[in-house]
Amino acid sequence: MDESETKKDTRVEKSGYRIRKWISRFFVMVLIVLVAVGVLETAGRYYIRFRTRQLPVIFGNANWGGLHTYDPDLLWKMLPNQKEVPCPYPVSTNSLGLRSKEIRPLEGQFRILALGDSRTFGDAAGNSETWPALLEDYLNTSIPNDFEVINAGVGGYSAYQGMRFLEKHIGDLKPHLVIACFGTNEWGTVTPGAGGLVDWDDLTQCWGMEALVREAVKGAAAVLKPSPFGPRTMRMSPGEFTDAYVRMRELCMGIGARFAVMYLPAEQEVAQVPHITSPIQRLTGGIAGYTGADFLNPMTVFPDTCEGLYADPIHFHPAGNRIIARYIVDTLYPGSQEQPAS
Repeated sequence: MDESETKKDTRVEKSGYRIRKWISRFFVMVLIVLVAVGVLETAGRYYIRFRTRQLPVIFGNANWGGLHTYDPDLLWKMLPNQKEVPCPYPVSTNSLGLRSKEIRPLEGQFRILALGDSRTFGDAAGNSETWPALLEDYLNTSIPNDFEVINAGVGGYSAYQGMRFLEKHIGDLKPHLVIACFGTNEWGTVTPGAGGLVDWDDLTQCWGMEALVREAVKGAAAVLKPSPFGPRTMRMSPGEFTDAYVRMRELCMGIGARFAVMYLPAEQEVAQVPHITSPIQRLTGGIAGYTGADFLNPMTVFPDTCEGLYADPIHFHPAGNRIIARYIVDTLYPGSQEQPAS
């Protein structure tokens, strides 16, 4: 073999070595990328799971008895078809996950939908002693008509979740009257840099990496372009609270339903004589006027003593719920009288 052929073979060997070297590097890089993607995807999925599991605690929902579960639209909701769950009072839910009787087909009855938080849900009261349940009883014994009142109150809910519930279910439920009662859970403080209720972004349908990127982009945007109103301090601002009610009013108008805004007083507001008018009461009344809704304010008929009416500073014993239900009947249907039992 002459020298030229030897050099040629050497060049071929070197070329083959370089090719094998680049192929090895390529596969190593691919392996590194795949491992990194796997690690980020796993981290992202754990982050999603962490957020969805921690959500009820973050937003103040007690979740007594394991009654609640994550919901991508409402943040959380009650489990359906629960029977006498100790919370510590017995709580039952229907097939829609509401603390109400099973919803009947709409066959001529006048349907009222009660939206609210734990005060509508009925903390410290039995299933038949919440103000929506009592309202149904009072209406059907006071007025010659068939009334159905659906209790859609959920512990920890805000006006934002009431709005989302209405967007999701108003087409199926078709209520004739919606009574919305919020104003307790919106004003809780949030940790610096954390989002509020309206900032919630459902991540359960995302890839793990996508969730991490979305959260990172949101964080960077908040740093690069801060809100002109300053950092968020509450779960909802008064403006967001108002906007939620405005949207609920629009949804009701869309199906021809009547809309009422109700304010329920805390114990300290009733305990003082004359009764205190809180900023939230003024805001709620203003929203009713702005939207053209009925304004229900049972505080006007509460006695000067709170004995036996409150279970804690904001929740009602059955006696308090009876005052609320009777007030609604007398306000919306003046002149009605409870009929004697036959």
